[in-house]
Amino acid sequence: MRRAAALFAGIALALVWSQPASALCAEPPSLGRAIAETSVVFAGTVTDTSSEGRWATVAVSDVWKGDVAAEVEVRGGPEDPPGPISASSSVERTYRRGETYLVLPYAGSGEVFSDNACSGTTVYREGLARLRPAGAHAPPEEPEAASSGRTP
Repeated sequence: MRRAAALFAGIALALVWSQPASALCAEPPSLGRAIAETSVVFAGTVTDTSSEGRWATVAVSDVWKGDVAAEVEVRGGPEDPPGPISASSSVERTYRRGETYLVLPYAGSGEVFSDNACSGTTVYREGLARLRPAGAHAPPEEPEAASSGRTP
């Protein structure tokens, strides 16, 4: 009997341990409400990722709210430390290169933003255009290398 109980406990533990961790987030508001309550919202396509997909370089195509550059970094979790060790958190978000997202970060401005699995960030779908605010606009163009005093 004890052997069967130990075997059952071992199997149950293995099943629980093998399940991916889920984020512990409060019930999110509707996307429309999240957009209204968030100070920065933008759409853009991921051009590169690092830290196992948690950090994304994003080419911004449409600024809905806030101060956003034409290319930004969105950090959806911790940076991997150097070497073979990787980092993770229970609320990390990962991004896929080539995918377009509507990003609602919880912090940041300009060129670096923090995001996680509890934010309203979502893969951009055609139906989201109905939520686009009247004041939305293209991101500011990057200054020319010559006009900024830099040499190519």
